Amino acid sequence: MNKKWQLISGIIIFIIAFLLKSLPLYIISYLVLGYDIFIKAFNNIKKKEFFDENTLMIIATVGAFIINENMEAVLVIMLYQIGETLSDYALDNSKMKIAALMDLRGDFARLIKDDREKKVSPNKVRIGDIILVKPGEVVPLDGISLDDDISLDTKSLTGEARPLIVKTNDEVLSGSIVVSKPLRVKVTKDGDNSTVSKIVKFMKNAEENKTKTESFITRFSHIYTPVVCLLALLIFLIPTMLGYNYVDFLYKALIFLVISCPCALVISVPLSFFSGIGRCSKEGILVKSTTVLEKASKISKIYYDKTGTLTTGEFKVASIVPSKGVSISLLKELVTAGELYSNHPLSKILSFKEAKVKKSEVTDFEEIAGTGVKCKYKKKELVVGRGVNNNVSELGTIVSVTYDHKEMGYIVISDNLKESSKEALDKLNGLGIEQTMLTGDREKYAMKIAKDLNINYKASLLPVDKAEIVKKSLTDRDVVAFVGDGINDAPALVTSDIGISMGGIGSDMAMEASDVILMHDDLRGINKFIRISKYTNIKIRQNIVFALTFKILILLLGLIIDLPIYLAIFADVGVMLLTILNSLLIFKKNFN
Repeated sequence: MNKKWQLISGIIIFIIAFLLKSLPLYIISYLVLGYDIFIKAFNNIKKKEFFDENTLMIIATVGAFIINENMEAVLVIMLYQIGETLSDYALDNSKMKIAALMDLRGDFARLIKDDREKKVSPNKVRIGDIILVKPGEVVPLDGISLDDDISLDTKSLTGEARPLIVKTNDEVLSGSIVVSKPLRVKVTKDGDNSTVSKIVKFMKNAEENKTKTESFITRFSHIYTPVVCLLALLIFLIPTMLGYNYVDFLYKALIFLVISCPCALVISVPLSFFSGIGRCSKEGILVKSTTVLEKASKISKIYYDKTGTLTTGEFKVASIVPSKGVSISLLKELVTAGELYSNHPLSKILSFKEAKVKKSEVTDFEEIAGTGVKCKYKKKELVVGRGVNNNVSELGTIVSVTYDHKEMGYIVISDNLKESSKEALDKLNGLGIEQTMLTGDREKYAMKIAKDLNINYKASLLPVDKAEIVKKSLTDRDVVAFVGDGINDAPALVTSDIGISMGGIGSDMAMEASDVILMHDDLRGINKFIRISKYTNIKIRQNIVFALTFKILILLLGLIIDLPIYLAIFADVGVMLLTILNSLLIFKKNFN
């Protein structure tokens, strides 16, 4: 039966029973309102979980019928179900807010083949296919734009309100909405590996993984419930054995059971974490699990990759310096040959159009992560990779070239700091977080960048060196985060307590290895992420302290005076609703 109609029909039967003073109608109303509670309790008993809030509710209400408090018995179930319905509504509302943010998957793709358009499922589109997306439609798959000056709404992906203008060969992410005119996209990723699919996977993982706090609440309920039942039994047995009226103390025992239901804790804690993750997603921050959100409030150290994280990652050739007796044209030719089969972001910068290189002349290609490439060019060994010559005057990344075991010269490549990097790191310094840049660049260049950002640094590092530094800093007391965007960052992202990657420009491997994705590639998101985590954990502690304190006070009051059972359940439901509302404040808080 639909929960809404269950509640309405149960209330109508209860009103008739109250007017007619009919015990059979009270029982029917009770069964209509509470049949699902009996089913849950029975299923839990089959799993050997004998004590939970459902068991408490059944014992209390059946006991009320036994002492002829029929109206109170039904009221208990009714108020409990009203509270559950309202809490479900609050939780569903929270999920709907997240779903609205994450509902980015296109239902179809307009596949273009032989100059004809055909609507198909995105799962049927293959890499290399061309799709058409009309204004107002969601881009269903990642790809490359085949058109110029197309305006995209990426707010749901990145949190950025301003439209993104893409040109020919620019990357287009699934989940973007075409605003201005039709866009043709050459697909580069299938449905399972698209940006929006990864977002959905993140959200599913966040729902499925339990935090330490949530696990504690579950364990607490399993211990708490039998203890409460035992105390209620003692409240009834001891006075009865001493000659007091058993009805009075059975009633007090039932009151004790009703008030003791741990619903507020069981519902409000996961809802708080879910609200925190939802708020993060609203800010363009995807969090893989509630465990990560819980740990983030304790981050004390952050390590950063430089390129594409602190800097724009938009490289340019600063200088070309051939060795004595080597021409600039030959140096360009050798570099282009070395980068011909490379997937490194620098390969495009180091491929010179004027250099005429035949693919057949490049053999035995090998790419060494963090070091460079090695191959045979015209049957002679060619090595193009990072250099560590600190005598070079220019600031930037050195790419040295060795051909036939001879130094042929070097090229200096530079990029600029992101506009937001200094502001982001200053805010994190304000939180007392120790920050360090880890880079493969030479000492002189790393020192200049670190000085501009006012953070510590370590230079001339390989990917394995970065991971080793992060590993050595891990302790039981400190929570260590690493922020990166490239394939080379994956080892450090996995090693850290919390790996944070750049979503817009980050590599697939970096995003797979990370716990958090900044969809807008803005480091200021880290400050928001930590503040949301701290606020979420504050709300959880408030809910736990408030719920336990209030329940203890009402329990003591119930032992001292004759508290009506419906007031007891009302107090329990009231506490539950107040903790739920407190949890939902996470959506309203300003974290800028």
